[in-house]
Amino acid sequence: MLTQRWTSRAAIFTTIGLLISLSLPAFASKKAFAQTSSNHSQCIGVKLELYIRRLKKGSPSAFNRLVACNSQAVPTLIKALNNQNENTKIITVAVLGEIGENGAPAIPHLTKLLKKKNQDINIIAAHTLGEIGEAAIPALIKALQDNKNWQVRYIAADALGQMGAKAKKTVPVLIKARETDPNWDVSNKAADAVNKIRIHRLYQALSRRNQKISTSDEHCQIISKKRFSEICKTRIFPTRTRLIEVEAQVTTVGQTIINARKKTPVMCKIPVLKAIFKWKCPSKGKK
Repeated sequence: MLTQRWTSRAAIFTTIGLLISLSLPAFASKKAFAQTSSNHSQCIGVKLELYIRRLKKGSPSAFNRLVACNSQAVPTLIKALNNQNENTKIITVAVLGEIGENGAPAIPHLTKLLKKKNQDINIIAAHTLGEIGEAAIPALIKALQDNKNWQVRYIAADALGQMGAKAKKTVPVLIKARETDPNWDVSNKAADAVNKIRIHRLYQALSRRNQKISTSDEHCQIISKKRFSEICKTRIFPTRTRLIEVEAQVTTVGQTIINARKKTPVMCKIPVLKAIFKWKCPSKGKK
């Protein structure tokens, strides 16, 4: 009798243990689902539209939430590009830039913004195309070739250079811009972009052959690879003094505009935009 009782209890404990072991994964799964559901609830249409409305006042938290929603937010952000409020439009474009390559569906819309008369919209649209990356190369090429705003052409050339070997097919376009662009700064930025792309390709070629590269002279001193020496001979270095002078002039003009307004633009509340529009977004304590 006693043996039967212990056998019965053992069977009960075994059953309870089995039920607990089966329920734990289910509990964990429910918890994970709840977390996913919570994250998803922050990226539904109603929430996204609320965040975009808050962009009008330059809300950093709304900006960050939209970036966190990533590709889920892109369709709503594209729709918001039709917003008539310039602050909302500029900050919305900046969100797409922070999302990066997942913002590629917005490329046709950003390309249209490059034709707008608003210079700030032109600049942030070109910057965002560069942040999207490889998928935006055709749009950046067109901007470099055709855009009337020299700042847009400058940003396009810089973005192509930053892509390195991914933009190797754009070298002929950049060389043409270097030789024919009427703006001195664009011409030099195109030359710089060509060299960045060539140096990046050089790195790839040498790494495949386990070659060594010295760290001096912008990595141009190649050891035991004479056939790459032409890359270094044709380097054109922009005059740093000239670039500093131009930047100072732009900052001075921008500061004059700010002083006249006596009010910092709303977009300056967003750190990303503050970094891009330095001449419009002075640091605290500067008048």
